[in-house]
Amino acid sequence: MLFTEEKLIRGREELRQKRYFGHQAIAPFAAMEAKLSEDESNLCIPEKIEGSTFGLNDVFEGRDRYLWIQKEVTFPEAKEGCEIVGLFDFGETGHGGNSGFESLLYVDGHPYQGVDANHQEVVFSNMGGKKATLTFMLWTGLEGGGPHRTFQHRCKSAHFAYLHKKTDDRVRLKTGETEKSTGGYEYRWTSRDGKRHSIYAPTLERLREMELELEIDKRDGIKADVKALTVNDCFKLWKELKRGIKDSTFQNYIYMYELFVMPTFGKKRVVQVQKSDVKRFYNDLVDNKILRISTVDNIHNVLHQVFQVAVDDNYIRQNPTDRMLKELRIAHGHEVEKRKALSLAQQDLFLNYIKEKPQYQHWYPVFFIMLNTGMRVGEITGLRWRDVDLENGVISVNHTLVYYNHRDEVGTYYSINTPKTEAGIREIPMVAGVKEAFEMERAYQEELGIKSEARIDGYDDFIFVNRYGQVQHHGTLNKALKRIMRDCNDEILLEHDLETMPVLLPNFSCHVLRHTFATRLCESGINIKVIQSVLGHVDISTTMDIYVDVMSETKKKELANFDGYMASARA
Repeated sequence: MLFTEEKLIRGREELRQKRYFGHQAIAPFAAMEAKLSEDESNLCIPEKIEGSTFGLNDVFEGRDRYLWIQKEVTFPEAKEGCEIVGLFDFGETGHGGNSGFESLLYVDGHPYQGVDANHQEVVFSNMGGKKATLTFMLWTGLEGGGPHRTFQHRCKSAHFAYLHKKTDDRVRLKTGETEKSTGGYEYRWTSRDGKRHSIYAPTLERLREMELELEIDKRDGIKADVKALTVNDCFKLWKELKRGIKDSTFQNYIYMYELFVMPTFGKKRVVQVQKSDVKRFYNDLVDNKILRISTVDNIHNVLHQVFQVAVDDNYIRQNPTDRMLKELRIAHGHEVEKRKALSLAQQDLFLNYIKEKPQYQHWYPVFFIMLNTGMRVGEITGLRWRDVDLENGVISVNHTLVYYNHRDEVGTYYSINTPKTEAGIREIPMVAGVKEAFEMERAYQEELGIKSEARIDGYDDFIFVNRYGQVQHHGTLNKALKRIMRDCNDEILLEHDLETMPVLLPNFSCHVLRHTFATRLCESGINIKVIQSVLGHVDISTTMDIYVDVMSETKKKELANFDGYMASARA
């Protein structure tokens, strides 16, 4: 007899079928073609699958990637010494060497097992006589790539059957599964790029769970060849891809990551990091490294972006750092405190003090201008005489001065950047006293023979310089504020007892001067869009937050006045 390949295949199929007995048909199924966008993932079973049926030898053609089929079934009654199995073959769906059906089986809405051309048998343990809903999601999106083509599902087989446990012990192992002589089980497979992979588990049950996870990963487009990828590996990729932020911000991100993340947390495998790991890491930074929440905020900012690279490249499904910083703030009682502006009385006290005290008079121009223009500290320290039109009373803000570690052979030095946002490029009209403050600064420098000597990225002729003609560092300004607060409050407390509730200067920074100016604008009733433009806020919600706070305080004061009026009226 001529022994052909066709007879060999037919004979092998006959031997396979002899392993089973008591076949019961499952088909036809209710069917529904799913029309989904290319970026759709983590699919959910539709509430109702209807529209057509999918029975034995039926063909379903289309250009979409997914086909849902569903059937409510009653499993055969249990037989001693036998397993109840399902035998499914939904035919070819692709073209070429990678053809073959692929699907994921759900039992009562829960993922149960991947079913494909190499794994057509499903063991239903302890299901004898029970009712359940079987749902299959067939898909073709991972079959060989290339142009999107019309595919075909053919229902070749969908049956329940019995299988003798004793007569075929090997039924427990599917294609690719092996029992290790040293104990445990291994599953091997070849990915579409020809690479070999394997997973190991101590029990067959755990191995099947891991295989199901692989099938779900494959369905959702999650890559299976990145298990060894570490957080540090993703950080390197993030560094290569990151664009659209200022170099000073970028270098600060790198510094924070390399100092606090890279030596420890960064060595973890990306696919193994859970939210609990992130929470434990953040808590350690606060409790043991004694970092401020604001510092952890900076670390979180870069770490969140690093994990987002892994999400975007389908290494992981979700970003484990999502909402972790908010939880940390709540856990440590560090909800974000709103920045408080100086009151009008505090503002007058501050300006009068530095104007009258000889040791602080040279600071008056810069702090007065900040309090009456709302300029950021990098904008005021980078301001040049050519940016100021004293005749027309206009300040042009078109750049900012930054000081940071450039991570090159020179290290830390000044640079010129564009403003923080596009809205930061603006013109600020001078209010009363601002022009005089500029003229006061010029007269002070001429009297002492101070000239701007600094030249940074082609920029020179800076207005606010130190006695050596170099630009002022923002840290120097904040230190000056600390000394002014200390000396001013000391003098007041020498003359007034605390019980008299004297006006004192709070602890504040340069940025509070900007916030104070914004508050005064809101209090004066100026149009909110004008305030946004003057401050250079890219988002009006930032301006509105200040406005709402001001109106809230005003409302409290007005109602307090009303209470006083009512009390006096009743007297």
